[in-house]
Amino acid sequence: MEGKDLGHLKLDAVIGINGGSKRCILMHPDNQRLIFALGYSIVVRDLISSSDTFLCGHDNCVTCIAISKDGKYLASGQVTHPGFVADIIIWSLDDARELGRLSFHKVSVECLDFSCDGKFLASLGGESCNTLVLWSVEERKALCGIAAALETARCLAFYNNTPNMLVSAGASHLRIWEIDAETKKMTPRDCNLGKLRRCCEALVIHAADEMVYCGTQSGDILEVSLSTGLFKRSGPPKRQLRAGVTAMTLIGSQLFAGTEDGQLFRLGTDTLSPSSVCQISGAITSLIAAPDSSMLWAATSANNLYRIDARTLTPHLKHSAHAGTINQVAFPDNCSQILATCSASDVRIWDTRTYKELLRIQIPGVECLCTAFAPDGSSIITGWKDGRIRAFTPETGKLLFCIEQAHKDGVTAIAATRVGRRLASGGVSGQFRVWDIHSSSQEMLASRKEHRGKICCLRLRRNNIHALTAAEDGTIIVWDMTTYTSILSINESTIFRSATYCADEVHILATGSDRKIHYFDALDGTKIRDFEVAEDGDVHCISYQPKDHLVCTGGDDRSLRLWGYESGECIAQSGWHADIPHCVCFSPDGNLLVSGGNGGVIHFWHISEELLQKSSEIRI
Repeated sequence: MEGKDLGHLKLDAVIGINGGSKRCILMHPDNQRLIFALGYSIVVRDLISSSDTFLCGHDNCVTCIAISKDGKYLASGQVTHPGFVADIIIWSLDDARELGRLSFHKVSVECLDFSCDGKFLASLGGESCNTLVLWSVEERKALCGIAAALETARCLAFYNNTPNMLVSAGASHLRIWEIDAETKKMTPRDCNLGKLRRCCEALVIHAADEMVYCGTQSGDILEVSLSTGLFKRSGPPKRQLRAGVTAMTLIGSQLFAGTEDGQLFRLGTDTLSPSSVCQISGAITSLIAAPDSSMLWAATSANNLYRIDARTLTPHLKHSAHAGTINQVAFPDNCSQILATCSASDVRIWDTRTYKELLRIQIPGVECLCTAFAPDGSSIITGWKDGRIRAFTPETGKLLFCIEQAHKDGVTAIAATRVGRRLASGGVSGQFRVWDIHSSSQEMLASRKEHRGKICCLRLRRNNIHALTAAEDGTIIVWDMTTYTSILSINESTIFRSATYCADEVHILATGSDRKIHYFDALDGTKIRDFEVAEDGDVHCISYQPKDHLVCTGGDDRSLRLWGYESGECIAQSGWHADIPHCVCFSPDGNLLVSGGNGGVIHFWHISEELLQKSSEIRI
């Protein structure tokens, strides 16, 4: 696959944000570019032209980002697997280029900040590391490292005007650090908080470096003098901010504090009393002020991004995305303008022309595992982790019917026939079931269990008689939906993740843990051929485009690849994916490819004429 002259899939749009990560958004000093973490990448979005630049280099989720005061450098940290070292990458924002990679912290990087002169970068490791490291930005090497505190440190910040001073805070401690660049040492000075024991989640330093304000899990804000290191007072004076302070920023004498329950408070630094408050959806994980001080930007754990007027505290939702793995994407028959996606606790319908959310259907606390449109477009049918099948109207989201206990451990695959009222479903424990659907009742016609593992994929043939199921036990079964018996069984020594029919339905295409596409005869199940489609990891998804005979695959290597169905040659690849692709689907007109990943990011890819021309040349 490598070394060939491959085309590249063009990314039209991307929807997502790492709202669950603290300190995941920034505003460039030019007040024109918004920077935010997106899966394993960072997006630099020009707010005037609406163009995006992607910084790709991390191999896991980005946990924090920081920008130098002159806007020249960006630093990003990530999480990784236990026992491994998490990387920090320094980027040049002028040309979107990686300048260097810094490695020290185990498992995760908790917080980053540049000194006011841009010469130093301070990094704080996660709970399993808890080390404070000082880096030289120019030399891209560590100057010194030291345990941040006896207990877990959670945040840090450099002084605004003094490059050799910084503050760190966390569980039961607040420390002021002085840097000696010549001896490459950092000397801590513990602040005296008296009898107070607090866990600090966020801190912000006064513009003149006189005070530091610390937001705590208890919901109060501590004011500490930086010159003496002495606790001065805490607020609000009457009652604490409910659910704890998770993010803070400062504009002049106005302090803004976001909480775990999505409330944003404005407090005066003279009294630390709230003067106004607004409510947004999700815990506020990141809060920044625009350089001109007119606007605030807030990211929440619900993967929402808000722009908030700093004067009136009026929130405007600018960006919304799924907060968990996208389990499936689906188009209605013969309609490429509407798309449905499902994830943790919700189903969303999108306009593929504007990339705007049209409808959101939420079932709190329950994950939606699969979704499909009824062939006539009258309903959107969904399968849920609580074992229920629910159908909704795609215009309003009104519940049409609910099948209780459809599958005991969760409904993982679903499809509706084009004639009649029958519905086929698959479950976690391997059952295949057929339902007769009426407006007032839903009857189970048959239940069969020949799979020994979770059914991960269900496809219906155009004749509305045969259904294909692929399961993690390495079996593919074709069912007759008139006799409710299996007419074909295929066994392979792999874990199947996805399967589909080709255009004329004479072949079955399947992918899984062995990194291959398998071609099977749809009549007798004999294997025709197979070939590798990824370099490492599982291949999670496959989709077939009948108009131009294209096959798309995606998996753990965080790349989508486009294949010629007949030639088996790779025609194009994405080269980048913000997270691990979990599902992929071509639009009915074949011009759009949509993929969803384990980080809740939706990607819209354009199938260009050049790629189609290349595909036709390979077929010839």
